[in-house]
Amino acid sequence: MEEMVCWCCEHFVSFGEIKIINKKFIDGRCGFNGTLHFSENSVCEEFVLRSGLHTTRKIPDICKNYKDIVFNGDD
Repeated sequence: MEEMVCWCCEHFVSFGEIKIINKKFIDGRCGFNGTLHFSENSVCEEFVLRSGLHTTRKIPDICKNYKDIVFNGDD
């Protein structure tokens, strides 16, 4: 299964540009817990537990397996 990344999360707020803070790439903030993140990092466990793999954003093609879990065609 491919990893879901932070920018897929409904709580990720993008800065619109990449900054380097403490030698780490940062381009957004988590609106849920207030921490700084890079959009390509894996989502946190809270996203999976809180959202149940549902998101208001478009899930990228690399995350097809997440779509399969949520939308298994039995609906």
